[in-house]
Amino acid sequence: MSEQQESKIIEREILKENATVKLDLPLAYYLRINQFLFEFFPFRDEKHLGEILTKIAEGQDETDAEAYHFRTLLSLQLLIEEAAKAQGLTEIVKIDTEKGERIP
Repeated sequence: MSEQQESKIIEREILKENATVKLDLPLAYYLRINQFLFEFFPFRDEKHLGEILTKIAEGQDETDAEAYHFRTLLSLQLLIEEAAKAQGLTEIVKIDTEKGERIP
């Protein structure tokens, strides 16, 4: 192998294929993901959100970019929620849906 060919070979650390990463995730980061999903993600209106969820349910999220990216973040959020529940880090609260406020 020539010197020129050798210089094109580099080493990088990457995640192993099919790895499952366990991590401690602060609540603040989870809330930022939730905020991004429902405030920043480019929904035109509530109907558009329904259309994306339908595409996901029908398995069309591999061919529709919006559904694909929304499902990625939604899946991450659900994994976090499942882990929190399994670790006893969840609680049941009452919420006034008209005011959008938690009831003490």
